[in-house]
Amino acid sequence: MDRVNAAMEWSQGNVFLSAGAEYVLVDPGKEQVQPGYPRSIALDWAGVFGQDIDTAVLWNNGKAYFFKGDQYVRYDVGTDKADPGYPKSIASGWPGVFEQDLDAAILWSNGKAYFFKAHQYVRYDVATDKADPGYPKPIAGSWPGVFDRDIDDCVNWLPGKVVFFRGGQYVSYDVAADRTDPGYPRLVPAEWFGRQSDEQLSAGRQSLLDLINKWMPTSLLNPMIPDGETEDLMAKAGWTKAIGQSSKKVKDGGGHPATSCGDILSALLRLWGSTFVGAFNIRDTDATGRGPGAKKLGYYVEADQLVMEGDVVKSPKPGDIIVLRNGVGPSSAGSAGHVGILVEASKTKWRTADGGGGQLPDQTAKVTDRDVRWVNDIPILKSPTDLKEKQLDGWVDLDKLEQTG
Repeated sequence: MDRVNAAMEWSQGNVFLSAGAEYVLVDPGKEQVQPGYPRSIALDWAGVFGQDIDTAVLWNNGKAYFFKGDQYVRYDVGTDKADPGYPKSIASGWPGVFEQDLDAAILWSNGKAYFFKAHQYVRYDVATDKADPGYPKPIAGSWPGVFDRDIDDCVNWLPGKVVFFRGGQYVSYDVAADRTDPGYPRLVPAEWFGRQSDEQLSAGRQSLLDLINKWMPTSLLNPMIPDGETEDLMAKAGWTKAIGQSSKKVKDGGGHPATSCGDILSALLRLWGSTFVGAFNIRDTDATGRGPGAKKLGYYVEADQLVMEGDVVKSPKPGDIIVLRNGVGPSSAGSAGHVGILVEASKTKWRTADGGGGQLPDQTAKVTDRDVRWVNDIPILKSPTDLKEKQLDGWVDLDKLEQTG
């Protein structure tokens, strides 16, 4: 499954979603891709950037606009091709808008358009054709429940609903209520890109991914309690603000404070119904610290057994519990520096669901993008918070773990 590069509403109620050099048309009502997709952007969209579009937006003048880098293309809907004389610079055509590397753009229902970049946004007045005074402003605090930075794109989805994408997740925003709908973010279905990877997942794997959708993201300082629940995932994992403060004192004193990754994993596995819960040391011991761990029981797969197919990691699979070493190279052998749940993996980026993030005294539980490099066919994953690298030691095969009676 790919992450969304660009999104916009299109003809006959369909939504255009692009990733890399391909695009699909999705029926939002059925949440289904139209037959025959994905297709090539370069072949179908005459004069448009052929790949890696930053953002796209359908305007109210019979035109669509595609942005990439510091340029944009105006596309005529009626003739189904780009207008002559494009691309042009964003600076020359969009007064007050970020001049390059836009993240997202959308035409709202109030005579305004919104442009997003990093942690900020600009409100654009359609009638006067320029940005409103006082912008840019921070996304945080103005868009309740929306990703507060690095939005991949957004699009008018169903009447009164706008979808915001980031990474492999999306949220549904209620325009009238001016807030995100409950139960989000969710994982972007693979079917939206014309793939059927979710059909290859066992029911147990899919149920664990559904739990991730329900309970993440959350944090000590900004808890998200799912509908029908009385506490958030941090609380279920036994973490409180007091523990966060105590851990910060240990760190400030030069010690090695505990982080929440093992506790979050344990909480998710309990919710999932595992009788072999484990935690940070799941590879080596059970939850009691005395019984055999996943490795001795045969549930563990060493990193050198990883399987690639092109640029896609085929094993480990989504739902497997990954164990990262505390560092890189031979000196890190046998150590464990982090545990999490794999959501998606490619050659250059892994997406994991885990705790342990956030600067103490805060702690987070969320889906995280991790840049990857390879040494001797072993992936080295970089933390997005402290930028430290950790080598993959191996993973717990969830299908075997599920069989533990």
